Amino acid sequence: MEKTNVITKNDVVKAAAEKAGTSQKEAHKVINAMLDSIAEFIAGGKDVAILGFGTWRIKERGPRKVMNFKTKKMMEIPSRKTISFSVSKSIKNKLRANTENHQSAEKPKHKKGK
Repeated sequence: MEKTNVITKNDVVKAAAEKAGTSQKEAHKVINAMLDSIAEFIAGGKDVAILGFGTWRIKERGPRKVMNFKTKKMMEIPSRKTISFSVSKSIKNKLRANTENHQSAEKPKHKKGK
């Protein structure tokens, strides 16, 4: 199995515990409480915005007609609510800076005139 760049919840707990100078057990409790709270707010129909991180928004997707390719008949999918997440500008900027630094380190320098 190929290793990916996925950070797990346990990785986040370890990093948070280290940064906060607390135990992993305490960090795990706090992170679980935060995630549970966010899930409850979203389930209750509330948007959640965390400054410097991002915003979860609830969107209403209207009804639409699609074709069932097996029967070749049109059918209607009812409206439903979906969740979207928008990353904060500060995280986007960090990603761009990291990407630019990574790319400039990889680019070979070409000599002119040869």
